[in-house]
Amino acid sequence: MDFSDYKGIYVVAIPKYGEIQKVTGELIGASRELAVELNESVSVVLVGSEIRDKAQELIQLGADFVYGMDAPIFTHYDGVAFQKALTGFFKEKKPNIVMFGADPYGRDLAPRMAADLVCGVTADVTELSVEPETKLVVWSRPAMGGNIMADIVCPDFRPQVGKGW
Repeated sequence: MDFSDYKGIYVVAIPKYGEIQKVTGELIGASRELAVELNESVSVVLVGSEIRDKAQELIQLGADFVYGMDAPIFTHYDGVAFQKALTGFFKEKKPNIVMFGADPYGRDLAPRMAADLVCGVTADVTELSVEPETKLVVWSRPAMGGNIMADIVCPDFRPQVGKGW
């Protein structure tokens, strides 16, 4: 399948009590490292209410672009509302990679998004790398009760979706 239209690394950021969560900064940092290897940009999709003043903070954390979804409906987390807004956005943008935090929001939203976008999602990611030949993301996560690390790649679908940290 041709995935040449799929570009960019997107981090989904959902503020908690009006503040950017620590996990968002960690995801931006991990995305920055991937972006260098893949020659991609890092974008943050910030979803919340009264969040316009947070864009500069995300740029300072390493985002190239910030897309804001600022509406009263996003004041409190509603999985269905967030899902609908993000599904349309990602179908239009066609990201190569989408990352969610392993917080309650990401744990609910990532599988919803993967179902809508017809792709998989790797949960509980703790390390990221890139396969040199294929340029696919290698999502590493604990397996077998934490005794080994499992490496997961997604060669057949886009976007490549993971949640972690």
